[in-house]
Amino acid sequence: MPAAQKDMDFVKNQLAELRASSLKAGFISEQSADGLTQEQLSNVTGNPENLGNDAAIEVHWAMKAARHAETYFNLLKAFPDKNRLKLTKLDDEIYLEFRRHFPKKKVGDLKKLDLNLLKDEESKKKWRKFIVSYKEFVKDYNFGTLIRIDAGLDYSEENSEIVTRIEFVAIELARNREGVNNGI
Repeated sequence: MPAAQKDMDFVKNQLAELRASSLKAGFISEQSADGLTQEQLSNVTGNPENLGNDAAIEVHWAMKAARHAETYFNLLKAFPDKNRLKLTKLDDEIYLEFRRHFPKKKVGDLKKLDLNLLKDEESKKKWRKFIVSYKEFVKDYNFGTLIRIDAGLDYSEENSEIVTRIEFVAIELARNREGVNNGI
């Protein structure tokens, strides 16, 4: 079995175990919408300050993030010309703005992300400005999304980091357009 398939099977098994333990603990029910009860769903649209650390919402996020990661990686494997893979309607603009805000020498090697360049205080300030500029244009622009640290590898616990959706889109567009994902 190829390593990529093993990693994806690992993610699927983790998701299944997470869902089963969440059902058993009563965090989610079979009847709930995508893992959330109607009350929890209505809370999501309310004030985020009122949410706290609701375990059901965390499970819902984990399931959604894992599905997104699996879908994206399957697209990468199936799409021979990664440069033509569309992630949003604004791909060209996002890529150009990403490169304007984060020139290659400052972002580091896209093949293997330097997490300090995503998470240090100076980078966070730059990313905040970039992220907020897409608030009105990219659905779920700030939704927590998994990104592969090493672009040559599949998603796994060791090779995943949480970023916002727009960070994911910008970095993956650059990886696709600059040939970093061509080996997949």
